[in-house]
Amino acid sequence: MNSNKLPGGKFVNEAMSKLAEAKGRFQTFVDKNTAIAKKYADKGQSEIKTRLTDDFAKIQKLIDKERKDLEALQRQIPKEMNKLSKFLVKQTKEVQKVLTTLSTKNGTITRSASAKKSTARKGKVATRAPKAASKRKPTTPTASL
Repeated sequence: MNSNKLPGGKFVNEAMSKLAEAKGRFQTFVDKNTAIAKKYADKGQSEIKTRLTDDFAKIQKLIDKERKDLEALQRQIPKEMNKLSKFLVKQTKEVQKVLTTLSTKNGTITRSASAKKSTARKGKVATRAPKAASKRKPTTPTASL
């Protein structure tokens, strides 16, 4: 069908030609701007790449430094554990010495006091009073259900 034969066909033809011309100009614009955009994208990409490379290098240095510090600390752990173990053994021995000293002193004091009492009673017969019965009631075992 010929659009010239239709009413307003000339108008449609003009609109179609203008549309085709606009489409061509748009495609040219996109192609030119795509090249410009690609140029800027390449420039931006290289800039981002260099910045990221620098950042990654700094991060890698930090990680390496921290790894070395961590490895040094890990090597020190067994030494520190041995020191702590020896310290605890020494402290245990010292506490045992103090406890034995206190118990012998308490025992000596008790013996001294009882010895003093016995020397004070020298002619008397030492008799002790019978121990009082316990105030607790004896417990009877109960059958468990």
